[in-house]
Amino acid sequence: MSKEREGITRADAGSRYCFTEHEFFALAGSLGIRQLYGFRPDEPLGQGEKELHRLLFQMTAKRFLEPSGQDFVVVPEIREIFEFLGRADRAIAILSADNGFPAKCIYPGEKAVLVEAGGLQGKYFKCCCGPCEELLETAFESGGLLPGNMADDLLYRTEPVSAESLDDADLEKLCGMLWPFDAVTEMKKLSEYGVRTVLEKRDISSGRLLARILLAERPVYDAAVTQEEESLEIYQYSRRLVTELVQDWMQVPPVG
Repeated sequence: MSKEREGITRADAGSRYCFTEHEFFALAGSLGIRQLYGFRPDEPLGQGEKELHRLLFQMTAKRFLEPSGQDFVVVPEIREIFEFLGRADRAIAILSADNGFPAKCIYPGEKAVLVEAGGLQGKYFKCCCGPCEELLETAFESGGLLPGNMADDLLYRTEPVSAESLDDADLEKLCGMLWPFDAVTEMKKLSEYGVRTVLEKRDISSGRLLARILLAERPVYDAAVTQEEESLEIYQYSRRLVTELVQDWMQVPPVG
């Protein structure tokens, strides 16, 4: 296993930690987190005494835990990540409609936490903690935004447009999908309409969908479709616009 997965690597938003699935959920459970929107084990993680001792030794070797008498305690840097996870009241999921990048979630708060599935199978998790705007940039750098084909300041528009005026049949069909359709199970259908990324804001306690953005590649210009319970709007896609929309979800003022 590489040193990056075993320990800590530096990232712009702070230290990034890589946990195996067993490590991640064991640490979350030890700090009182019983459920975490966006991530759950593929199968029960129950294990015997021998496996538990091996896991404790493994996490101590990686400096996630440290001995304290006859017990082990979570080191402060790791504890901070899970404490902020436990306090978050909403999650922002960034999902690929065509498996172009692994799923990731941002949990905003006083400090935000970014959790990203490692690899498409999601058998380990990459986590970091820091200011909301920095973690959003980190999340987008590892996949989610559409490739730009013009200078962003030329594409940036804050006024929505209508599907009918675009003469785009696929986009009209996409906008006709009823709220709140299950984007996760509809990914294949969404990708057929050109959708590459689905961004969702959800309430953590209930899992209720609060807002959604679909990023779709189109023949003339790419589109960002925003959905809420009683409204739908279409925007000409630009990185700046999408960043500002998600920053609004996170209650972070746009920079500049």
